[in-house]
Amino acid sequence: EWARFLTRAFQVSRGSADAVSYAINSRKARGTVASPTVIVTGDDLLTLSGLGYVGATNTYVEGARILFDSEGYILDTVRGLGGALSFQTKVSSGTLTERMRITGSGTIGIGTASPSETLEIIGTASGRVLYARDSLRSSGSLVWEGAASGATLWVSSFEGAGLTDCDASTNKVIWDATGKRFACSTDLNTG
Repeated sequence: EWARFLTRAFQVSRGSADAVSYAINSRKARGTVASPTVIVTGDDLLTLSGLGYVGATNTYVEGARILFDSEGYILDTVRGLGGALSFQTKVSSGTLTERMRITGSGTIGIGTASPSETLEIIGTASGRVLYARDSLRSSGSLVWEGAASGATLWVSSFEGAGLTDCDASTNKVIWDATGKRFACSTDLNTG
């Protein structure tokens, strides 16, 4: 077992028959090392920063950071501390901004520091497929777009806004361009 500083890395090596590796630990207390006092919620437990040399100012400037924060109640027990991860980045000449947070309860927020759902995105999310197992909701507009030939939305059940399930044997949920709404109707599109 050994540790060394290299030109480009801090390297720790361990050989063993078990699955245990080295750990990086940061111990945070208020007060002093000799006389520690209890931390408070929001105290940074560990900061990992990436800095780059910017030249003429003879300075290294931070470009990204991962913060390990304390969270929730601080209890005097072996398991009495909650933790969160904060991922921060910035653009040139900007300031570090939190982009993503993983809370102690496991919720993930992108664009929000206080997610209330398993995954909460404040802003625009995009991709080729969006899969919702039980429901897909929007407090604003739910928009789908496709190629010039049009987009497809498959709905197995549609309720709300005065529209209930259509009779699959005679009707389909179709877009009424005149009324700018969905309706249960016969699909006249033969193309």
